[in-house]
Amino acid sequence: MHCMMRRHYTDIVYECEKCADSGYVGLDMCNCMRAAIAEARLADSELGRLGELQRFDNFDLSYYAPGSERMTVERIFNCLKSFAEGFNKDTSDSWLLYGDTGLGKTHLSTAVGVTVIRRGYDVLYKTVQAVIDDFEEVQFKGASQQNVRRYYDCDLLIIDDLGAELTNQFTTSCIYNLKGSLAKRIIV
Repeated sequence: MHCMMRRHYTDIVYECEKCADSGYVGLDMCNCMRAAIAEARLADSELGRLGELQRFDNFDLSYYAPGSERMTVERIFNCLKSFAEGFNKDTSDSWLLYGDTGLGKTHLSTAVGVTVIRRGYDVLYKTVQAVIDDFEEVQFKGASQQNVRRYYDCDLLIIDDLGAELTNQFTTSCIYNLKGSLAKRIIV
C-alpha cells in the first residue's frame, strides 16, 4: 500500500530542495547557485555561442594526420585540458597558441575558457581587435578606464587572432602592457 502525500496549492515548491532556493546550505554555497553563477560568467565572458559548440569533449583529433602532427596536437590538447581542469588564479601559467588557420586554436582556447568558467573563475575572451578598440576608446575618445579595467581584473584573459591586427606603436603598447600585468592568459 502506497501513501501519497498531496501538496496543497499554497505549499511552496522550490527549484532546489537542497537549499530551498536560498543559494546556500548552511554557510556553504549550493551547487545550484554555483551553476547559476557559472552560466552568468559564461554569458559575461563573450564566449557566447562558441562556448556551446567548442568544448574538449567534441574536439576531434581524427582531423589531424596520423603520426607526429596528431601526437603534437594530442599533447597540446592534454596540456590545455589539464590547465583548465586544474586552473588556479594564484599560478602564473600562460599559453601562446600559434599556427595556420583551421588547426583548432580557437576551439581549444574556447574549451579552456568554458571549463575555467564552470569551475567558478572569471574569464574574458576577446579578439585582439576588440581589445585594441577598447583601449583606443579610452586613449583617444575619453571613455572611462572601466572599459579596460576588466582586462586586468579577470582571472583568465583569452585573446584570439593575435597577429591579425594592424600593428603600430599603440597596438604594440597595448598588448605589451596587458602581457606584463596579467598572471594568466591564453593568446591565440
